[in-house]
Amino acid sequence: MADRFRAVLPLLLLIPLAGCASMIDGVNQTVTVKTEWAGRPVSGAFCTLTNDRGQWFVRTPGTVAVKGSNSPMNVECTKPGAATNMGTVQSHTRFIAFADPVFGLLVGTLVDVGNGAAFRYPNEITVTMVPQASPSSPVDDK
Repeated sequence: MADRFRAVLPLLLLIPLAGCASMIDGVNQTVTVKTEWAGRPVSGAFCTLTNDRGQWFVRTPGTVAVKGSNSPMNVECTKPGAATNMGTVQSHTRFIAFADPVFGLLVGTLVDVGNGAAFRYPNEITVTMVPQASPSSPVDDK
């Protein structure tokens, strides 16, 4: 019996290395990006999303898989006839990242924090576009 325990123990010690949030949702998150002007949807803007883990591109409205991080994500959207609009989206820490220490698996929490799985951005990001020429004329949605 002791020999079996010794054989299985190293495998049991590796389980927390995957991290709880990493195992459930992975390190990527799908984010929907939309653009609007004066409360109306605007399609066809080209947006770049950047954080300390990478850079992703999407044409609005659209979705893109980004890597989670505890750092803010910069969002920059451009469209002909509109001024480039830049903004920042903050991430939040997910409750599941703290489930590991509750169960005594501190290593799993460290993995989730290290690979970004412990953090999430809003599922939907809306960027308000403004016309380049005149604030009273709408952005061409063609």
